[in-house]
Amino acid sequence: MPMSAQDARRWIGGFEAAAAADRRSKATTRLSATQAFELALPLIAAARRALAANLRLQAMRDREDDAVRSVWARLRRHLRP
Repeated sequence: MPMSAQDARRWIGGFEAAAAADRRSKATTRLSATQAFELALPLIAAARRALAANLRLQAMRDREDDAVRSVWARLRRHLRP
């Protein structure tokens, strides 16, 4: 279903409100270097876990793709006149 102009304005307004709240938060909240690192380290760890999981999934997809290509190659050899 297409988005109406009013829905689009409301959707964009939500992003603008979130950005304004983020700016206000940054203006009033100052972190020390230690606090910033304490907050960043779990995010870095989560990103590394996500990357590792993605690499494992990609390796599995690559193996599956190779298996499918192999089957298609065998079928083509047998079905070509």
